[in-house]
Amino acid sequence: MLGTQNLSVFLLAAISLNLLPGANTLYIITRSIGQGRKAGIVSVLGISTGVLLHTTAAAFGLSAILATSAMFNTELTTAFRSLRLSNHSFPLPKKLEVKAK
Repeated sequence: MLGTQNLSVFLLAAISLNLLPGANTLYIITRSIGQGRKAGIVSVLGISTGVLLHTTAAAFGLSAILATSAMFNTELTTAFRSLRLSNHSFPLPKKLEVKAK
């Protein structure tokens, strides 16, 4: 098992991969151009938070546990799919109007 002697290499790789242009950069640029500066900043904060959580989970070995646990992945995928299908089957109304009598 890898120890903390490889932590600096791991952090360097994680930072390098996040600085290289890719899908995240394209998403941020598209949101910034289409919806303005505030939407771009919110996108950056959201992506950065997700990357930080994912990198932390990978550093603690959670990614390896999830990758090897077929049952957990199947259950998680089924749960997300059920939520997605229920959301599409029963969409929330756009605007609720209450009429007084």
